[in-house]
Amino acid sequence: MLENLGCETRLQTAMRSSRLPAIKTIQQFDFAFQPSIQRDQIDSLHELGFIKRRENVIFLGPPGVGKTHLAISLAIAAAESGRRVYYGTLVNLIESLEQARAAGQLARLRRFYRRLAGPELAMIAANGGMTSATADITTGVRLSSVIVVPSALVLAILGPPLAEVLLGYGSMSFDDARLLGFVFAAFSLGLVPYMMFQLLLRVFYAMHDSRTPALIGALTMVVNITANLIALRVLPAAHVVAGLGIGFGISNLVGAIAGWWILSRRIGGLDGNRIGISLVKMHLSAVPCVLFAAAISVMVGAVVPAGTMAALITVVLASSGALLFYVLFAKAFGITELTDLTSTVGARLRR
Repeated sequence: MLENLGCETRLQTAMRSSRLPAIKTIQQFDFAFQPSIQRDQIDSLHELGFIKRRENVIFLGPPGVGKTHLAISLAIAAAESGRRVYYGTLVNLIESLEQARAAGQLARLRRFYRRLAGPELAMIAANGGMTSATADITTGVRLSSVIVVPSALVLAILGPPLAEVLLGYGSMSFDDARLLGFVFAAFSLGLVPYMMFQLLLRVFYAMHDSRTPALIGALTMVVNITANLIALRVLPAAHVVAGLGIGFGISNLVGAIAGWWILSRRIGGLDGNRIGISLVKMHLSAVPCVLFAAAISVMVGAVVPAGTMAALITVVLASSGALLFYVLFAKAFGITELTDLTSTVGARLRR
């Protein structure tokens, strides 16, 4: 009963967003009316393997033979499996492309059609392809971490000078901006568990499970409040806000661990070894970046008087040098995710 209710809910959502003109299922199709149609072939299409293979399905024939019915039935099957669907005629498609080109909005329309398919992760997880889902989770975490790990560690060093450059003027004093920079640095240390936590929550949502994320969210809220109360009691008043950043990181770490454990049990395991090895390599590659950024900060502070100019010089030299060090050490440690990421971004920019 609950499964049927879930299918009906997904179908109603699809009907509202997909522009389907009617609900026509494969069970309603009269194969006796069209004996030339191979029932086995149509049933095979409704297993939706062509979507995974990124293939097109085209029904050819004169009017009134059931082409639209079969096309809608495929859309219904896809919607029931949790995928996004969108209905339109070829005439509508051509007209929209012509109008978009005339208005200079062709690229925007293409992005709209790409979004209709939704993320590959959501499509696989909703369809129960757990092996593929595990691979996509692993890839998502590794590709995100290759940016987040060095950024979080370097920002922990450059938080104060960056805040001085961006905020140390007008009504905010230079000292206040620097204090805010320390808070920013504290929050930066929690970026990696935050990233991991958010990726795992997205998988639960893709599996049409909002209850588990809500429960994990309640757990992280309790941990965050507890950590904040401890910071308020233990830390000096000037460092309480920075302590909130530490609590933020701890709560997201707890959430990531809980989400990982639950999801791993649900889909039969995650590729923790591969992710763990990648994270270790990324942190090791980021250590020289942190040391370089800290050294630049000390040397600039010893030569240039404290102020916006010193902060700007620190940010520019430290960030550019840290980026260079990270690329060099990432290649030395064989972090293939960096190459994969740059290739993916380059391919998108060339479209």
